[in-house]
Amino acid sequence: AARAGVVPDRVVAVPLAASSCFRPTPPAQTARPFFLYVGAIEPRKNLDTAIQAWRALRPTCPADLVLVGRVAPGFAAPAAEPGLRILGEVPDQDLPGLYSSAVAVLYPSVYEGFGLPVLEAMQCGALVIASRIAAVQEVAAAGAALLDPRDVVAWADAMREALLRPENLASCRKRALARAASFSWARTACATRAVYAEA
Repeated sequence: AARAGVVPDRVVAVPLAASSCFRPTPPAQTARPFFLYVGAIEPRKNLDTAIQAWRALRPTCPADLVLVGRVAPGFAAPAAEPGLRILGEVPDQDLPGLYSSAVAVLYPSVYEGFGLPVLEAMQCGALVIASRIAAVQEVAAAGAALLDPRDVVAWADAMREALLRPENLASCRKRALARAASFSWARTACATRAVYAEA
């Protein structure tokens, strides 16, 4: 607001919403359990934290890491290694099955304007482990495990807990569904219309 010369009191944040196609689906049977990341593959998404945590976990708790999303121009995708699966862009209709089947959805971003994949995952009842940054905190509230985006040990510990003791995190999944239910495109449209009316 300050950079644009706008009085902060005149700024209204209107939240986005996730499509109704994002809902819990029966988990798919997979050869190995997997952690999931959905989003662009670029520096601000801080995938190194998720990859390093997964590598630390893998020798004693075998699980794959699945990355979904486009690679940003001028940025290289992570190098191939056993257990790391890079799917590229995936149609929206295929994402609910991935969200619902993952041990946890990882979102280690260091900067976001909103964090739509977090909301999509929560709406599918997924366990979300995400960065404790302002935008993600506003979306997730108590519906996700929020961690320092640079603390690889904390991420590995949370991933281990999700994999070995999922029953301990069942309440987080319930909170995710409840929190996600408070977002809708109807609410977004009404809030936007109210801002236009005031303007």
